[in-house]
Amino acid sequence: MQRFIAALRSGRYAQTQGKLRMDNLAGKPAFCCLGVACDLVSRSGEVNIVWEPNNGDYAVLDADGDESQKNFGWNEDGTLVVDRQEGLLPAAIIEVFGIAESSGHVHIFCDEMWDEHGWEGTCDHGQYRDPGRICKQLIGVEATSLNDDVGWDFDRIAEAFERTYLGM
Repeated sequence: MQRFIAALRSGRYAQTQGKLRMDNLAGKPAFCCLGVACDLVSRSGEVNIVWEPNNGDYAVLDADGDESQKNFGWNEDGTLVVDRQEGLLPAAIIEVFGIAESSGHVHIFCDEMWDEHGWEGTCDHGQYRDPGRICKQLIGVEATSLNDDVGWDFDRIAEAFERTYLGM
């Protein structure tokens, strides 16, 4: 988990939304927060990931080419494809980092979500939103939502992973 958080903060990754990886017009890859995790394990050789160009899909290849995997298929080049998805983590990568759920479940403070949306009124914990009263209850959200819908940068998402999985 620490190396994943460090990679999010490293500045080496361009950020995108809606896909684990999306190549820009110049062919340079950009990643969502969970795509960074995929890239890390791919580069280290822990999981063999084949990125399909230009569409952000990925395929996780079984190291033995074992056809008994669920949901398998074949690429045009004959390689085995397992767990084909676009914006969620495959089981192999969830296991490497110990991330809860394929969407990257994390905890944030209630008022962080309220501030991002500019909501007014009473939060789910009964705190009225005004400058003197804020809600510091932790709520569970999907990292994919923070990346794609709320627009958090990798530093803020790294903080949420750190709080959730490392207790910091």
